[in-house]
Amino acid sequence: MRGAVITASETQYEFDSHAVTNRVSLGRLTIKYKMKNSVREELSEYITERVQEMKNYKELSSDIGDIHNEIFNQDYYIIGYYNADKWLQEHNISSWEAMSICTDWENENFGECSGKYDNAETTVNMLAYIWGMEILYDLEEELLN
Repeated sequence: MRGAVITASETQYEFDSHAVTNRVSLGRLTIKYKMKNSVREELSEYITERVQEMKNYKELSSDIGDIHNEIFNQDYYIIGYYNADKWLQEHNISSWEAMSICTDWENENFGECSGKYDNAETTVNMLAYIWGMEILYDLEEELLN
């Protein structure tokens, strides 16, 4: 379905056969980036597994921000430069595209880029952080019930 637009709350999705373009409104700030469907599937599965682990071994917070922090700030999504570089290749994301997404996201949300995206590991983990938050909000009802 090429060019279809669906709006849900404050998130607008434009679908094509390869990626989901997402425009998230954060007050006056707006950021546009592409998340490949393969990334969405992989991160959704990872988040679902981590939330299940959290439910099994400790009390799960009802705050999505706390869950996001636990999943993406307390541990790395990808460990190692080689594994991160391989992850980018598997999802057909160039290093330059990944760095651009991360710096654009920081600039849009904080007015400056304080991160250093000089290696694949840092960059992939930041992508997981950015896209992980989006997916968590999309899956909120399903995960918290």
